[in-house]
Amino acid sequence: GARYAKGLLSAALSIVRGQEYTFEPARLQETAESAALLVNFTARRKNVSLELDFPDELPPLRLSRAHIERVFINTLSNSLSFVPEGGKIKISARAEGKAVTVEISDNGPGFPEKLLKAGVKAFGSTRKDKGGTGLGLFVCEQIALRHGGGMRLENRPGGGAVIIVTLPVGGPAAKSG
Repeated sequence: GARYAKGLLSAALSIVRGQEYTFEPARLQETAESAALLVNFTARRKNVSLELDFPDELPPLRLSRAHIERVFINTLSNSLSFVPEGGKIKISARAEGKAVTVEISDNGPGFPEKLLKAGVKAFGSTRKDKGGTGLGLFVCEQIALRHGGGMRLENRPGGGAVIIVTLPVGGPAAKSG
């Protein structure tokens, strides 16, 4: 158990610290599809439908594929923890100027108001009793920031959570000096 926890923390911290970021052109849909395949077993066991909605004209992005795949895995896993049996999770994307906005939405209970107000914090799990570490969404936000983008959380008016990740098409801005 201790080795597992150490490995989890080490992996999370290496992602946050920015180790092994390799930015190259990639199709966002392929990255989302890879992540969906990895969580598909859990989704099927819970009878949850995963829907991907990516327009054909979505431009390739300059990104670190392994890190963006981690964003999709973490956000899908988070949604799977909260959606009811037979629930729905949808990943959609749209181009907006020189950026792409990705929304991961579900029909679960939504985010607690406290989390929406305070923002995502490391180790700020709302499900510690179920083994949550509080690192999943924190790592996602750090990865989005490293890409020159951002992440925010919202609740849908009719119920359910929405994670919105914005990524610039060209990747992070070049460092000057």
